[in-house]
Amino acid sequence: KDDNSVNIKRLIKRARPQAWYLAAGCAVLLVRLPFSLAMPHFVSEVIGALLKKDVDTVKFNIACFAVSGCIDSFLDYWNIWVFGYVQQRLMRSMRVDLYRNILNQELAFFEHTKTGELTSRLSSDISEMADKLTWVFRFTLESFVRIVGITGYLFSRSWRLAALACCIIPVVAVINTYYSKWMGGVQREVQSALASFGSLAAEVLGSMRTVYSFANEHYEVERYRQAVDTHYRLCMKLTVMSGVYYSTCSTLLSNTFSQGAILVYGSHLVLSNAMKPETLLAFMLYRGQLQEQFGQAL
Repeated sequence: KDDNSVNIKRLIKRARPQAWYLAAGCAVLLVRLPFSLAMPHFVSEVIGALLKKDVDTVKFNIACFAVSGCIDSFLDYWNIWVFGYVQQRLMRSMRVDLYRNILNQELAFFEHTKTGELTSRLSSDISEMADKLTWVFRFTLESFVRIVGITGYLFSRSWRLAALACCIIPVVAVINTYYSKWMGGVQREVQSALASFGSLAAEVLGSMRTVYSFANEHYEVERYRQAVDTHYRLCMKLTVMSGVYYSTCSTLLSNTFSQGAILVYGSHLVLSNAMKPETLLAFMLYRGQLQEQFGQAL
């Protein structure tokens, strides 16, 4: 965790030359989010007005929904473009700097470091670092705003049901977070294994004369097979754990228990005239967003 925080701080330091673009992207994001957050509300209001046969309210909320969607779409384009522009500029500068630093190393460094490993660092690792920076600036801010906005909206409509939702959803989000952290560790092992047999293949194919000279083809195939088998075992480990996670945590706990609890208690409030049906619909629409944003924030 400490290493991850240090890496993020270094990335932020690297992004200082792009500060104005990042500020512009964050500003566009903050302007866009209220329109995005309002859309499920308008959907629930339309359904409620239809039940009451209130045509004027139906038309008004449909118009509001359409306007909010258009504004959200327009601003989302610029949001993605600005952060994508920063990401590409950052990758360009980091790749050039890393390549310069590699070339400035002593000859002994190249004798002990595989060529495939260096090329992997220049390509995939730089891209991963730039993606992480985009995540820090965009998705962290978006998650915070959405959590505050949705939670405030839910409590303003029904504090009882909102309290229930805010008790259940964070629990599911914490489970998802621990799974994501475990998955991230295994994925790093998979990435390392992928780079290992990739660099091994590049090394062998680049020195085929030496391989032929020593009639070493069988040995090199065996080395490559072992590296591929390691990658295969790690991928199968990911597959098994993904099946367990999605069947229990995602499908059973999140989609069934979480929604079921809100639906049961919300139905009780509606039948006892403590809440309107459209409010329960709004809760069901916002529940998924709130759970997703809790997971991203954690």
